[in-house]
Amino acid sequence: MERKLPRILAFFCVASAALLVSAQTISPVSTRRIDPLPRSVAWLDAGRLIVAGTSGVRVLSLRDGTWSQLISTAPVPDGLTDPLSISTDGRSVVASNGFERSQFACRVDNGNRLFARVDPHFMIVDLAVAGTKIYVLGWPADPMGPNNPDGIAVWRGGLSPLFEKFQPFHRIQSGPEAVRIFNDSLPVFGGAMAVEPDGTFDVITTAEPGVFQYSPDGTLRRRLGAQLGELVMRRMHDINFTYGTDPTARYREVMNRQPTVDDLVVTPDGPAIVVRIANKDVIEWELWYPNATRIDRRVKLGISRRGPFGHLACDTHDRDLACVYQVPETAQAAVTVNQSMFPSYLVQFKLPAFRTEGTHVVSKR
Repeated sequence: MERKLPRILAFFCVASAALLVSAQTISPVSTRRIDPLPRSVAWLDAGRLIVAGTSGVRVLSLRDGTWSQLISTAPVPDGLTDPLSISTDGRSVVASNGFERSQFACRVDNGNRLFARVDPHFMIVDLAVAGTKIYVLGWPADPMGPNNPDGIAVWRGGLSPLFEKFQPFHRIQSGPEAVRIFNDSLPVFGGAMAVEPDGTFDVITTAEPGVFQYSPDGTLRRRLGAQLGELVMRRMHDINFTYGTDPTARYREVMNRQPTVDDLVVTPDGPAIVVRIANKDVIEWELWYPNATRIDRRVKLGISRRGPFGHLACDTHDRDLACVYQVPETAQAAVTVNQSMFPSYLVQFKLPAFRTEGTHVVSKR
């Protein structure tokens, strides 16, 4: 026992290091109640946001508060029912419902459909579009389940519905157990992607630590946060199977027992992980800015909701952060499994700027 104690203490110190970085709290600069149920948000440009959810895919003008429909709630091929994720490069929009294995892509300027697909042979956790390329976070499947023994996590191809012909782009790198975790992943729980203004591609999965950054040509530039093991969802099998029909237990017994990845955003100070934290029966969120090993800084978002459920989807435009989430109004409502009609909000933040002084990163005042 005496020989094991230093190892235990060392492990505890490493696992707790992220929480020792002082967190700055930022309050929303704008809060807007919107129709339920928003699932995802993306900046179209400095004055417009795209919001995806049960109302379809719509564009919000921040100048006058008007909405316009971009993708209807009709089933594929005429629209997309209940999109869970949305991505845009300002020219094209790609929306996905990973649970229904359906996707829809269109042009922003005229709404013309680029493709619409329903295919049970590919599980989509997240999508990203950049120019003529689509990135797919997910895995191919057959009637028996995942068909991804090599642990390919991200695939890349053209603006096409033929995802099965896309080329492998990013592979799980932490061994067979991490591959098993990834192949059990589901939308919302499996990770996120983002494309930076210069074309750098960022991806994080909940199967292994770190944000992987790639050049547009597919060259791995670096891995950030390589020791953020506390964000790995080692009990993904329980989420998917053990508690597959018991959402309350899924959150209380698994999700809320560790910090988890809700999203990934690009900032002028590098990528930031949107981390979901359950504090007793309150759900809060922070941005973790990773360095090579762990994190340089944390920014706590000044919003919360009653648990056990709740997720946050976000996107950035320079230092403007937009997020969508739901807020049950009572403790009794918070534990209701069907949360679809609870108040939903679009919140905006102004991210702080940071500068480097020596080896320390401090906030600009």
